[in-house]
Amino acid sequence: MATIRFIEETTDWGSHQVSNHIYITESRALIGYVPMGTETAIYFKKPLSKWSPYKRKFRNLTKKESQKYVQC
Repeated sequence: MATIRFIEETTDWGSHQVSNHIYITESRALIGYVPMGTETAIYFKKPLSKWSPYKRKFRNLTKKESQKYVQC
């Protein structure tokens, strides 16, 4: 069984106005995200396998930080 990870995007987009979110991944698939400025996790019905973190920067959320986003 793959581990679910919560990763916060820290990419600097320069002059472009792009929002960084918290992404919920399982292996290489994206299973959900938390929009910036909210605490509500949105889970997809089907994982997005074509999602790629290529050329983006992230930090792993600690277990304590991610607890508020875990789906009950």
